[in-house]
Amino acid sequence: MFCKNCGTQLIENDNFCPKCGQTLKKDNETKNRINRGKGLYKIFIPIILVFILVPISVFVVYPKIKPIIENQNKKEISNNEIKSIYDNANKQIEQTGARLSLFLVASKMGGKTQTVSELKLVETFEEDSAKLDEVYKQMDSFRVPSQIKEHHNLMIKSLKDIKYDISNIIELGKNNKNKLESEFIISNLSHFDNCANAIKEFKDKYTNINTQLK
Repeated sequence: MFCKNCGTQLIENDNFCPKCGQTLKKDNETKNRINRGKGLYKIFIPIILVFILVPISVFVVYPKIKPIIENQNKKEISNNEIKSIYDNANKQIEQTGARLSLFLVASKMGGKTQTVSELKLVETFEEDSAKLDEVYKQMDSFRVPSQIKEHHNLMIKSLKDIKYDISNIIELGKNNKNKLESEFIISNLSHFDNCANAIKEFKDKYTNINTQLK
């Protein structure tokens, strides 16, 4: 560091030039402020990065790795045990599909039909919904082998779709207990059709996954 007035070399903490007496305090204070600013910069930049990176990790990265972590923490079972779980799931899906078809066929036949309450439509689907909950728990209880993971996830998706539409049918049925069955189904046909399509998709994936497990 040099004196701005006479060019004499100075010691860093000098307040006056030893040759010409020029005051140097202001320059030192400026330098100190700059140094303090650099110190604060070094402190706050990591803090700002933490506030940016933590939300990214929580909301972007974690949702992607969560299924992988959860799958690794589940118990590993044999292919025969996995197949048994899928067989039971398919059996329940077939029963639900059969009941759904009976309601659809009866409504399309026309003529005098029973009310939603008399037909116990709500009670029937509530029973199916409870059984599908058990199916879901079983299918979500084991570590899925990589070779069937894609089809397994698609089966889970179809199962959730079935449960969603059945839940809607149950709620609508509770609010329309005195409506004739045919009128009720026709007015809410989209839920019945969506459920039937999801059942078909589940069974297709079940066939594919069974082939891979043999």
